[in-house]
Amino acid sequence: MKPAFLTGERVYIRSMKLDDKDRATAWFNSVFPVNAVRAEKFLRDEVKDVWGARRKYFVIVRIEDDTVIGGIKKKSWDMRTADLTFRMAPHLSSEDADQYKAEAIRLFVPWLRDEHEYMTQTIEIAEDETACLQTMEDMDLYFGARFRGYLRRPGGRIDLLVYQALNPKWEVVNA
Repeated sequence: MKPAFLTGERVYIRSMKLDDKDRATAWFNSVFPVNAVRAEKFLRDEVKDVWGARRKYFVIVRIEDDTVIGGIKKKSWDMRTADLTFRMAPHLSSEDADQYKAEAIRLFVPWLRDEHEYMTQTIEIAEDETACLQTMEDMDLYFGARFRGYLRRPGGRIDLLVYQALNPKWEVVNA
């Protein structure tokens, strides 16, 4: 069932459920594929306490066929700042993954900023994710850091870029 909010043109975002164990390769952040047994243990251990958890997990679902194509991990230790990690399914082409991830960022970041009043959100983007980088620019996110040669790609290494979404409601005048 598609949620009434956090829905874009091609994707929607929802919280995880136990049935997502069968689609863990799309959202589980690992170098190696994960099986359903390990994914179910992860879901039971990590996603059991939704309200008190410092880490929350969401899935990115393609509207067209209701397929889980990615995941989001939100880490927050103080409920004011968050580190966001986006994981896209390895079976997607790099162009599709970039487009879907960019749309997920456009849905998720304003939701945390406006609905939950997070002060800052930190997002890491690979320099070859051009749609995501354009989204960062369009949303006026702040460039924070560049880690040179951090990510491995076929044929070489590329930079990892760190952006921050700052909530203007938290601005301190004359600070």
